Amino acid sequence: MKLLDVATGTADVAISLVEKKPNIQSVIGLDMAAEMLKIGQAKIDKKGLSSKITLQEGDAQKLPFMDNSFDGITMSYHYPFKISKSPKI
Repeated sequence: MKLLDVATGTADVAISLVEKKPNIQSVIGLDMAAEMLKIGQAKIDKKGLSSKITLQEGDAQKLPFMDNSFDGITMSYHYPFKISKSPKI
């Protein structure tokens, strides 16, 4: 099973999935925040999971993957960057 973890941040969800589900062959963690990905990569390396988890910088609104590239996706933590005006009350 190949998964995409959108807005992966420090890769906590990707790590947890790989540790708890042996049928997961690979996870690609995508996030816009390079500093978060660096922290995540350190966690992945420390746990010896770099053969199963790959982190990639990218935009969740412009996914850089072909259709049908994954068996499933996750997105646990995402804070949209678009700020809109609140309606006047």
